[in-house]
Amino acid sequence: MTAEPKSLGAPTVDQCEAVYGSIPEPTVRTFHAKLLAAGYDISLSGAQRFIARHIKKPQPKPHQAPAAVGRPLTLEELSLIQKDLAELQPLDAAALKIMLEKELLVYNIMLMRFSQRKADQLAMAPRKSAAMVKSMFDATKGAMGSAIPVIMPDGRIIDVTPNEQNEVSSAIDLFLKKEGVASVGKH
Repeated sequence: MTAEPKSLGAPTVDQCEAVYGSIPEPTVRTFHAKLLAAGYDISLSGAQRFIARHIKKPQPKPHQAPAAVGRPLTLEELSLIQKDLAELQPLDAAALKIMLEKELLVYNIMLMRFSQRKADQLAMAPRKSAAMVKSMFDATKGAMGSAIPVIMPDGRIIDVTPNEQNEVSSAIDLFLKKEGVASVGKH
């Protein structure tokens, strides 16, 4: 005849804390199983209630700003910041709010103008490219065999040597055919 293990009854808070603390990564199930193995009489919901009432969950660390990336500020930049702070600190909230609203409006207008300029540049790029190709074609008509300096839109100067067998002149001819022969004849 085997004797059943003697039940220790319901565990106290101190006993539960000791068992909970002995588990490396406790979950409700592992905590409950460990209490039952130790001989305590407790249900799974009782173990869950104990954890909810008596175990403090680790609080998440407050968010820290990421470390600064990039170059350190120069002395000139630091002095400008200090000057701005000295100028702004004496002002009251109403004056600062008016300044902020004005600054936001100014920066928004600047951003809109900048983006409009970029859009205009992009819209003009095909025309500039076509005009450049046409000017190269016109320049190569009369000067076959000699190098022609061509200024690129980015400021580079390249020498173009026209040649009927040249891949570039063939590409120019093909481009002009796609654009239409009428654009070649117009000056």
